[in-house]
Amino acid sequence: MKLVILTVVSFFAIITFAKGPESTAHYVVPVEEPELVPYSRFEVEIIKPYMSEGTELISYKLPELLVGVKGGQQVNLTRIPESLNSWKSDEITAHCTDINEFFSCNIHVNKALNGEQNSPNLLLKQKALDHLKSLQNISEIEKSALTAVIDKFHTGDPAGILSYEL
Repeated sequence: MKLVILTVVSFFAIITFAKGPESTAHYVVPVEEPELVPYSRFEVEIIKPYMSEGTELISYKLPELLVGVKGGQQVNLTRIPESLNSWKSDEITAHCTDINEFFSCNIHVNKALNGEQNSPNLLLKQKALDHLKSLQNISEIEKSALTAVIDKFHTGDPAGILSYEL
């Protein structure tokens, strides 16, 4: 009986501590103002990670506060044909590198063309600002800082840096 219990416990320990691809990534909106730094860093869920040079699709969720979508907005990036490590979706374009089991992307928000804002996937600054205003348990100082970070995300180039260990 002790052998069975030990075998079961060992099995679950192996599953629990086995190293595999990360399930979360770090997302940083580049800001110059030191007081904005704590508000410019997010942890995001990786849906489909980059695994190797043969990967054709990567997917993760953009942070809720930056896009105004509860739970974040999933983006599905496909490799740009004939590129080494550039990716695109309706929402963003990403230029990435993988070095020594570390994957990092400069993220660029795709802007509306000719004022077109009807795409359901288009990232709209006003949507994020409206969502921020609706939050109840947040101070005015935090709202002000997050408003500045949202602005940097929607107008900056790059809009952010996504990174995680492979």
